[in-house]
Amino acid sequence: IVLRGLFAPAEVDKFSHEVERLKSDIQNAMNPSAQHVVTSRCNYVAEPTSQVLKSVFDVHLYSEVLKQLCFSDRLVGVARQILAEDVYIHQCRVNFQAAFVGKGFNWHSDFETWHSEDGMPNPAALSTVVMLDDNTAPNGALMVMPGSHMDFAPCPGQQPEKNWEGSLAHQ
Repeated sequence: IVLRGLFAPAEVDKFSHEVERLKSDIQNAMNPSAQHVVTSRCNYVAEPTSQVLKSVFDVHLYSEVLKQLCFSDRLVGVARQILAEDVYIHQCRVNFQAAFVGKGFNWHSDFETWHSEDGMPNPAALSTVVMLDDNTAPNGALMVMPGSHMDFAPCPGQQPEKNWEGSLAHQ
């Protein structure tokens, strides 16, 4: 489901400015040799070769502006309607993926990681994505496999413990 115009341009600008502020704060505090850092303030992943910030996790816990976005009735209401039950945030992150920069994200199933590493019992979940930039084929748009929400396709073998830490750092 794509809901264009869910947020007014002024709201998108506010979210974008907050994301850029957060990115700047984290990059200014980053240890130049770290690819994955968990601190009391932040959990982030950097590109393995350039140390460019790639993802920041749990942004709703330390940004009031992004918390307001995450708990917006416009997002939460749609999620409740789709799942027909109350909802919660299982994972919240900002991905900084500029077109043609870095390694991108490998194909993956979010539920498989959430299930094997976080203990989510069944796939009664959905991902909500708020695009703050234009999302087009030439700039490396997110690709969702049609029908992938209908069946769980696990990867063979055992998922190593805390696999996400290493897998995100090496993508």
